[in-house]
Amino acid sequence: MSRAAELENRAVTLLARRDYGRAELRERLLQRFPENGEQIEVLLDALSERGWLDEQRFVDSAVDQYRARGDGPAKIRHRLAGRLDEAWRLEEALAAVGEGAWVETAREALRKKFGTTERPRDPKEVARRLRFLQGRGFTSAQCWSAFEE
Repeated sequence: MSRAAELENRAVTLLARRDYGRAELRERLLQRFPENGEQIEVLLDALSERGWLDEQRFVDSAVDQYRARGDGPAKIRHRLAGRLDEAWRLEEALAAVGEGAWVETAREALRKKFGTTERPRDPKEVARRLRFLQGRGFTSAQCWSAFEE
């Protein structure tokens, strides 16, 4: 099997398992084929033209997946930082979710962790829950909005 065919086989095998961002797939292929940088770029272009490597599809599914786990926009941004060539796609996908949906995701994370979304009377407990949400990647405004009055 030629080196180019081996390279394409590896790329297709990886893409068959899950979607990848272009930078992430490039990195994975370079680990195995470090001397084939130019061939990898040509292959990535070909895979994009065929629709097998779609960075927007990867971003959309990753944002949905991480939101379902209860992660906020900052944490998702951090998780996907080095995996994309076009970071603007991530910013668009995060913005498309909408502020209300982020607040609802934060509420669901609160409900799952603490059993309620009511604001506790104890200031230390409020601070604890806010730290929890901020650790999950939600903004301060989203954290405060997650508490039901």
